[in-house]
Amino acid sequence: MHGGTGSQGTGLRRRSLLIAALVGLVVAALLATSIWLTVKWVRTQDELDRRTATLADTSDQLASTQSSLADRETELSAREQELATREQELADRTETLKRILADLVTTRGDLASTLDTLGATTADRDRLAGELRDAGVQLGNLQSSLDAASHTITLQSGAIDTLQRCLAGVTRALNSVSINDTAKALESLQAVRSDCQKADELARGGTKPAYPFDFADPFLLAADGRYYGFATEAAGGNVQVISSPDLVTWSPLRDDALTTKPAWSGTGPTWAPAVYRRGDGKYVLFHSVNLALSAQHCISAAVADAAAGPYRDDSTEAVVCQSEAGGAIDPDVFVAADGRAYLLWKTDHPTQPAIFAQQLTPDGMALTGPRAQLLRADKKWEEGIIEGPELVLAGGRLHLLYSAGRWDTTGYAIGQAVCTSPLGPCTKSANPLLVSRGEVLGPGGPTVVRDKAGKWWLGYHAWLGKPVGYPNSRKLFLRPITFSGATAQV
Repeated sequence: MHGGTGSQGTGLRRRSLLIAALVGLVVAALLATSIWLTVKWVRTQDELDRRTATLADTSDQLASTQSSLADRETELSAREQELATREQELADRTETLKRILADLVTTRGDLASTLDTLGATTADRDRLAGELRDAGVQLGNLQSSLDAASHTITLQSGAIDTLQRCLAGVTRALNSVSINDTAKALESLQAVRSDCQKADELARGGTKPAYPFDFADPFLLAADGRYYGFATEAAGGNVQVISSPDLVTWSPLRDDALTTKPAWSGTGPTWAPAVYRRGDGKYVLFHSVNLALSAQHCISAAVADAAAGPYRDDSTEAVVCQSEAGGAIDPDVFVAADGRAYLLWKTDHPTQPAIFAQQLTPDGMALTGPRAQLLRADKKWEEGIIEGPELVLAGGRLHLLYSAGRWDTTGYAIGQAVCTSPLGPCTKSANPLLVSRGEVLGPGGPTVVRDKAGKWWLGYHAWLGKPVGYPNSRKLFLRPITFSGATAQV
């Protein structure tokens, strides 16, 4: 009995220990499972937080992208509106020209009637423009002059005949322009050039332009024993060209010196030409044109075998645009004593225009080396505008002439500076070199040429009498210029 009871007690203890061990294992397993689940939950929560943050970033990026897309759509809409505005402006200008041409017929009849009533004694006149730039300008200015009592002048019967011949030639030229026959228009103007010049001189008390028709932004070149003048686009074509044997008698050479504009350019006007002869004997004509579908101006280059042209511009890109500064216009070319050529130009920034210079490659078709700013508008009389540079070596010094002020006012004038090299630095004179005097108003676009006797001449455009600005025209004037030390005098 006692032996059996002991064996039973031992068995019970073993079962108890076994059960306790099993319970411990179960508890440990449960604890381990609980810990694993806790860790898994924490990791899952972290992953959820990370994905939530990523989703938030993605949402922010999507919102930013949507905002950027909206901005671009707004910008595109603005550009489309700008294009539509420019197209409308072009249409308006076309309609204006049509109205002017229509008014021309009526004006011509009125002028003929007025001249008949004047008889052979006196006539009141203010303008004898003879310009081709605007089809109705010449007769409109003459009518205003005849009606203006403040500009009454006395003309003898011979002067009346001169006036009538000039008027008839201008009328024929305008008729030719109306049918796009620019060659015939130039022929008509040339035929009455001397009559118009004489009439202008009589009417202005002796003030005589070198060329009595529209010739803005002139550039003069001595080549092959003659003198050539180039100017901004007018009714005669992209670039006007005239020639003279003596700087006194000027004649148009062809209806357009620039027969082809670059394919990358727009349909806007061609401004401010400048020409030089490069080392191989060919001539390079620099000119300002606007980019296609843009108002920004760039400078391009065309090439010809002769000084008078015809010039072809087959370039695939501009010589210089300087887009960050508003574009580039008003080119000038200077050839140093060592044969290196430099291009000067004006940046078209609306508030901070400046004159720059840079060396040209030997073919004249590209720029090379450092670029330098020579001048900026910092004088009171310049009114924040500076343009039309002309660099000339005279008297052992580099003289830089330029235009400043508003081009369509009597305050427009020519300034001067002296430079230590084609890339500067340059120092301005305190006062302008040439300002409005008498009937010659708003001088600008300086260009310098040396005649066969070694005498220097300053060419420039100016308004001849009021009103200053369009529809009046700027004519070519010439006057002697001397250089002494750091200054020039006219």
